[in-house]
Amino acid sequence: PLLFANSVHNAPSGYFSIAWGNRQSISVVSLGADSFACGLLCAATDARVTAQPVLLVVSDPVLPEPLDELLPIACSTAASFILTAKDGPPDATTMASFTIVLRPSAGEAP
Repeated sequence: PLLFANSVHNAPSGYFSIAWGNRQSISVVSLGADSFACGLLCAATDARVTAQPVLLVVSDPVLPEPLDELLPIACSTAASFILTAKDGPPDATTMASFTIVLRPSAGEAP
């Protein structure tokens, strides 16, 4: 049972919440090659809607066989970002800024 409980993709977020006594909501996204883009969109949307900073943590471990055939990852990686939604120009504490504009793809309804 211990090995199975640690094999689900949302286990690290649960451990983080327990260790830090976090009571805020957590979203976990697992979409293969699209995970980072979808996680970033989810976190940026959450930051904008709640007007609260959002911690975005991304990780891609090397997958065991036969999963490595579906998503080949040569080296485990991880990164974290704190996203805030601010109107106006970046201030001295801003490391980077970006604007997300959502538009329908060709042929899709708005």
